[in-house]
Parts: sequence; C-alpha cells; structure tokens
Amino acid sequence: MKNKVLITGATGFLCSKLTKRLLAEGNEVWGLCRNIEKANKIFGNSRFWHPIFQDVCQALDLDINFDYIIHGASPATPQMYKSYPVDVIKPNTIGTLFMLEYARRRPPKKFMFISSAAVYGENLSKPCNEDTPGIGNPLELRSCYEESKRLGENLVVSFGHQYDINNSIIRPYHVYGPGMSLGDGRVISDFVLNAKNRENILIRGDGNTSRTLLYIEDFIDGALTVLFNGLNGNAYNVGNPDAELTTRDMANTIASIYGLKVIINIPVKEGYLPSPITRMPIDVNKLLALGWRPKVSFYEGIKITVEGSL
Repeated sequence: MKNKVLITGATGFLCSKLTKRLLAEGNEVWGLCRNIEKANKIFGNSRFWHPIFQDVCQALDLDINFDYIIHGASPATPQMYKSYPVDVIKPNTIGTLFMLEYARRRPPKKFMFISSAAVYGENLSKPCNEDTPGIGNPLELRSCYEESKRLGENLVVSFGHQYDINNSIIRPYHVYGPGMSLGDGRVISDFVLNAKNRENILIRGDGNTSRTLLYIEDFIDGALTVLFNGLNGNAYNVGNPDAELTTRDMANTIASIYGLKVIINIPVKEGYLPSPITRMPIDVNKLLALGWRPKVSFYEGIKITVEGSL
C-alpha cells in the first residue's frame, strides 16, 4: 500500500477523477461524499475505496492518520452563484476549517486545498503568477465563489503557519473532459452539450471573452505533482498556457469537428450570473519548475470529451 489519502468532494468532476487515479496507483482513499448511489456508480466496490457519507461542513469523526488530505469539495457552477450563494461559500470556508482542524490534530505529510483561478478576479490583461493579488467586488453576489476561495486559501496558510501543517494550494483554470457536468452554465460544458446533441453552438455574448482551458488528465498530473512535490505554503496555477481561447474560437473549433453552425449573441439563461472576467491568461512557471507539462491540446481534448459524453 502506498499512501492513505483523505479527499473531500470525492464524487465531483475533478475529485472523482483524482480519486480514481489515486486508487489506480495503489493508494487507499477515504472520500467524503453525500450521494451513495453516485459514489457506488463511480467507484464500485474497490477494497481500497472507503466512502464517508457526510457534509464537509461537519466535524470529521475519524481516528485515522492520513498521509495526505485533499480538500476539493466546492460547488462551482454559475447557476448556484445566484440561487444558492451561501451553499457555495460554506464548503470553501467552514468546510476548510473543519478539514484543517482534523489536520491539526493528526498532521498529514501534506494538506492540499483545491482553490481556483477565480481568486485573481476581473479583467486581467496579462498572465497572473501566484503572487498576483486578486481584484473583485465582495458586494457582488457572484463573488461568493472567488471570495470564499480566497478565505479558504488564507485559512490553509494561517493553519499551516500557526500549527505547522505542511500545505500547498492549487488554482486550476477551466478544466474539462469526459464526465463533466453538461449544460450547467459554464461555457465549455454548454458547448459540449450542443456538440453531443449535434445542435448549433450557441454563444451567449459576442464571443470575444477568453478562457484558459485544461484537459482533465493534465489537471490530475498537475495536482499530483503539487501534492507530492509542491513547496510548503505555496500556491500553484494549473492550466495550459497554449489553450487560452476566446469563446468564439472554442465554438468554431467544436463546430468544425462536428459540422455544426455557430450562433452568437444568444440571450443569457434565466438564473445565470454572467462573469465580469473577460480574460484569464496564465503563468505556470512555478508548476513547470516541478517537472509538469500539459500534454493534451484543446482540439484533442474536446474530441475525447464530446465522444466520451455520447
């Protein structure tokens, strides 16, 4: 047996894929999740998989010394930002606090927090490195996500300093791949749903907003690189600098593969809060210095994603 790992949000897109990789590499994983049927469907009956059915915003009643703790439980869909902002905030703050309290009592080799590139905030004109301060308005409802991620990061750093907990933070950009939620308001998930249904690709806006994308397997490689090799008290951007694309470029690429049309300036969905962020360029030099490299292009990744969703 390699390591004992505790991971929260184990049935979510990012953490379910991360959990599967950890299990495949011979690690023993305890995963916090709330949906029994979903957990059974994803992980089956592996003898190295131990589901824990509880809310991350409750104290963890376990008596296990874990080698690694990964806190990744966090709603991340724009539809929730308007309808359930408090439910977005809690896992990133209260949940982080409870997981850190467990780590304080039973220090792991590493506590890793899965944050977000959203902490950098609005209208970025040049790539952000990990020391770039975030810019945002805490009075905006949509800020429930980025502001709670910022506080989660500071909780990790503060606990690490005060209680000597070895820690690292990762800030993933827009991660996509087979198994992602479709049609949840995020641009790439909506486009994949359009392609899956062989519908026109619908752009809600002028198509000039850009995002930096990352294929799921490249994310997992990056997350594990930081988990095992990341420096204590450091944050790491995780994204593909060669995959910064406008929404129009994303749509045109997908449309060209599947023979679809692109329609721009579609009205925004009811209940969706548009992002004020027009561009999210990335600096991944810190992660590159650890030996990580993204391997999957957007063209390759999107074909795997659409065909894996059929």
